[in-house]
Amino acid sequence: MRVTSPLGPSRTACSDCAVDTAAKVANAPLPAKSASCLQVLHSCEAMAANGHHVELLSLQNAQKFPLQSTIDEVLGRPYALTIRQLDEPRGRGLAPRAALMQLGFIKRLRPDLIYTRSWALAVAAALFGRKVVFESHMLLDPRRLKYRLAALVFSRVPGLVRLVTTSQTLADDWQLHFGIPAHKLCVAHNGASLPLP
Repeated sequence: MRVTSPLGPSRTACSDCAVDTAAKVANAPLPAKSASCLQVLHSCEAMAANGHHVELLSLQNAQKFPLQSTIDEVLGRPYALTIRQLDEPRGRGLAPRAALMQLGFIKRLRPDLIYTRSWALAVAAALFGRKVVFESHMLLDPRRLKYRLAALVFSRVPGLVRLVTTSQTLADDWQLHFGIPAHKLCVAHNGASLPLP
């Protein structure tokens, strides 16, 4: 399987920022036997294959599986990259509290770029002056104030260097409903593993 990275080759990423170290923040606890988990793991491998040093940060799975052996089992082979885990916060306001906890940990890592599917982390990191790539698999509800404020940060704050969508239609919707500038949008379709001939 050939996996490509939306960051591109090392030091030519995003055309407006050089990236040596990227912090990829999983939007769901790892490990899990899900398409999301596989996409996170494979995209980190793609970034590393393009010359980036990658730190994968995940919330702790509630079942507290032994991490490495379960990841190896999910992939069907050993996973070479390191995964750092944080305990998942409980209760109301999970997204903002998880984002602040992740941002505190990321501050110690000092990556050149943060790559995440968490809108709350993308907003917080961009407001704190970090370079961020936000990956969107769906449109946030434009009727909700918190998402309109998030989109305002995405469109106006220089920290958000890319908003990656999984389809051109989704990118068009981000432009139409939230006014995200075209130069900040990037389409990276979901991949699939195909058997080799």
